[in-house]
Amino acid sequence: MSEPTANTTNNGNKTTSSRGQNVEINPAKTQKQQRILQSLPAAVSMADMSQVQYAARVSKIAVEYKSLENYDLFSLSPDGSEPYMKVSRSKVVKLSDKKVLSSVSSGNCYRINLSSLPIITQQA
Repeated sequence: MSEPTANTTNNGNKTTSSRGQNVEINPAKTQKQQRILQSLPAAVSMADMSQVQYAARVSKIAVEYKSLENYDLFSLSPDGSEPYMKVSRSKVVKLSDKKVLSSVSSGNCYRINLSSLPIITQQA
């Protein structure tokens, strides 16, 4: 009597013997290591927070939307009202209400540049 022959299937993980039985070649697959992500510290109450105002500069010259990098801030108006953030090639987040706008591909906008230091005001 001859030994059963093995034929590999198209996914390369199983073989089929001449008797029609499935035999796994690599039964021990490696599991992906889970990333350990740290959470952000939560503020306990509003009393633990400072009131902050940021100074920003708005470009006077409109630029093409496609020229913005991801996570750049911009506005559709030259006065800087209604700030948006580009998060991908076709998605934008409106910062006032945190709504995601999809299917954005072109148009003119005004870059917003936040100053590096916030202006901290003391509460009375």
